Amino acid sequence: MDQLKNIVQLAAGKDHILALDSKGIVYAWGNGQQFQLGRRILERHRYKALEPQQFGLYNIKYIASGDFHCFAIDHDDNVYAWGLNQFGQCALTNSHGELEDGSLITRPTLIQPLSQKEITEIVGGEHHTMALTKGGEVFSWGRYDMKEVGIPEKNLPDSVFKDQHGKVRAVPVPTKLQLSAKEDIKCKAIGTGSHHSFAVTTDGFVYSWGFGDTYGPGLGPLDEDVEKPTRIANTATKFHDILMIGAGGQFSVSGGVKIEDEDAAEDRVEKYEELDE
Repeated sequence: MDQLKNIVQLAAGKDHILALDSKGIVYAWGNGQQFQLGRRILERHRYKALEPQQFGLYNIKYIASGDFHCFAIDHDDNVYAWGLNQFGQCALTNSHGELEDGSLITRPTLIQPLSQKEITEIVGGEHHTMALTKGGEVFSWGRYDMKEVGIPEKNLPDSVFKDQHGKVRAVPVPTKLQLSAKEDIKCKAIGTGSHHSFAVTTDGFVYSWGFGDTYGPGLGPLDEDVEKPTRIANTATKFHDILMIGAGGQFSVSGGVKIEDEDAAEDRVEKYEELDE
């Protein structure tokens, strides 16, 4: 890959990869059937898609990818998305504010609601997405079938997509996530699996939600999907400051450091137990 030099960040989807170089130029290669590569791939030239190529994104400071959709943030804090969007995972709708069946965003397109919000991290699952701001706010959007978005149905915004039976299928508008009804909890990290999600608070507790059948949320055996953010309160992480978290299709991984000050650790637990009530 001679054309890739001074790469500062990589972002991988299901079958494509993005690369960002030190000059702010983005390259993409892999499968482009859902326009993950930010450009149209002609059938007779499909093998050329396996070679890293630029596609018109410059002045970029951050890239991210879900399974089949992508994001980029430029140095002016504008956020762009492209790729598969049938559940609004790109946070984009048509001129009528509607989702279209099999929707594709064929080129990087500005996400107006997220721009200028100082987004520091974006993570994508199969059909949903989350974003974290510099101030610790978390926004969530996309598919709703398995509660991936983490918003109780009674608190959903007006802009939702429903099927013919009136069931909510997607939330295409970035919506602020509330971890507790009692306090505006700030976060320092986020993560997604295919259909489950996580938010790490500034003092290292983890909240999870989404598809629960395969134990991915870390909440033990579950009879149903987890509709709202729920704190992971087990002995393995109780006295640890979790720093990072990630997930795959049916598993999750977190990393952190043990809190050596026992009194501080106990106070921390008591605070969050009160918020859970």
